[in-house]
Amino acid sequence: PTRQYDLKAAEQLLDQAGWKKDSNGMRQKDGQPLTLALTFDKGSSSQKEEAEYLQSEFKKAGIQLNINGETADKVADRRSSGDYDLMFNQTWGLLYDPQSTMSAFKTKTGYESATSGIKNKSELYNAIDASFKIQDQSERSKAYESILSTLEDEAIFIPISHGRMTVVAPKDLEGVSFTQSQYELPFNEMHYK
Repeated sequence: PTRQYDLKAAEQLLDQAGWKKDSNGMRQKDGQPLTLALTFDKGSSSQKEEAEYLQSEFKKAGIQLNINGETADKVADRRSSGDYDLMFNQTWGLLYDPQSTMSAFKTKTGYESATSGIKNKSELYNAIDASFKIQDQSERSKAYESILSTLEDEAIFIPISHGRMTVVAPKDLEGVSFTQSQYELPFNEMHYK
């Protein structure tokens, strides 16, 4: 299901769960504040901006969101260990290599810490393993779709943005194009007039 931003519905769910707003508009339950931490890569200015935006939106719902910028290697350590509440991270793999993304969902250096808490994780992990053995492209695509639907239903990953890459080139450079990876530029196709 595609998730929509609905502050009123979120507030109703929080109220029903016993998280009531105090006189400052922040939520508490049994005397404890509703506080979450969001980890992001401090080397990414866009992640910092997105974190600050989310912090202000969470506050509207009465949730204290602490944002923590850390180095990329520390973010990766947290992802592997599961030591986070919320985290910005890029997905793995390219469009032509969905196997990398699938395998990352169940590896310790990937996203196992995120997927290990779902109630049907063994079914998910078995489906991932089985998908690697499917020869028929159509059947493999259906298997991937089922796996991704499970992750979406469980809200393991919530896509909120898509990164962009900017390239500046002189007017006389021809053949400038992009690949599926933001980390690769086909220099072999470029030439000066």
